[in-house]
Amino acid sequence: AGHPKEYASAHFHLGKIYLTLKKIEPSADKCRKAIAHFGECLKVYTPEYFGKQYGSALHNMGKACWLLAKMESPAENCKNALASYGKSLEIRTLADYPKEYADTQSGIGMAYLLLTTVEGGRANCEKAAEAFKEALKVYTAEKYPDQRRITEINLEKAALLCQVI
Repeated sequence: AGHPKEYASAHFHLGKIYLTLKKIEPSADKCRKAIAHFGECLKVYTPEYFGKQYGSALHNMGKACWLLAKMESPAENCKNALASYGKSLEIRTLADYPKEYADTQSGIGMAYLLLTTVEGGRANCEKAAEAFKEALKVYTAEKYPDQRRITEINLEKAALLCQVI
């Protein structure tokens, strides 16, 4: 592979294409293909080389795992999503990439919400709420009104879930 950056970029974009196709025609196979492509680009993207792309690939892998969790093996795939999102936060920090940080925190919240419905556990719904609160530090009504509204609703869901567990 004489062109690693191009190789990684192609796989990243293929992963994004499969995520988009999954919206059009939902299938677990499209999620698995997206995960495989994001995994392939992570052979090139590292925290040291192409750090922003590394964080983005991990975030998108987390999203693909979460989407797959909604279709099959929810506990396992939620945990895979959380692992990917967690690694992406090595790069996507509040200080360096606030919008990306908030997007990843929102993804973490969604994964913990789904995990709570599968495994229960007050700790899971509390972690979901914490993640949504982190996202709201960035999602202001002025800058990101849609994301703020959605995240506030998800925070309310987490709070209600915590009350019944």
